[in-house]
Amino acid sequence: MPELCLSLIQEYGYWIFFLVLLTGTMGLPVPDEGIIIFAGVLVGRGNMFFFPALVVGIFAVLAGTLLNYLLAHYLGSRGLARWGKKICLTTSRLDRAANIVKRFGVLVPFCYFAPGIRMSVSYAAGILKLPLAGYMGCSLIGASTWVGFYLWLGTRVVQ
Repeated sequence: MPELCLSLIQEYGYWIFFLVLLTGTMGLPVPDEGIIIFAGVLVGRGNMFFFPALVVGIFAVLAGTLLNYLLAHYLGSRGLARWGKKICLTTSRLDRAANIVKRFGVLVPFCYFAPGIRMSVSYAAGILKLPLAGYMGCSLIGASTWVGFYLWLGTRVVQ
């Protein structure tokens, strides 16, 4: 699967980068950090440009986060417990993410750097019915630093 994702990004560029990162953010088994680093490598080689890749990456992550939030907001914890098993979203992971969000809401941007928590926090925020604007503001900060860091890291691999 990762090899297919990487070859599609190299072939089709920003659109596939957006779709792959979106699906990874929503919970499908996609190596998000690796995809972003690979996009950074393509930037370093001159096949992509840094700023458009950064913007596309941030929008993909925010779109995935928003979809997770809305899904959890409307399905609730029972619905997610039933359907979440298909994307490895267990009840214990949701409970752990809900506790993090309740106790340390301002730390949401740092959750993007924790692979299992990144997806779960957006579901937990939806279940807890946190204010969407505040949550998405925190997510924007997290997504920007997360995508920016790994994209930059990928450009350093080439040099």
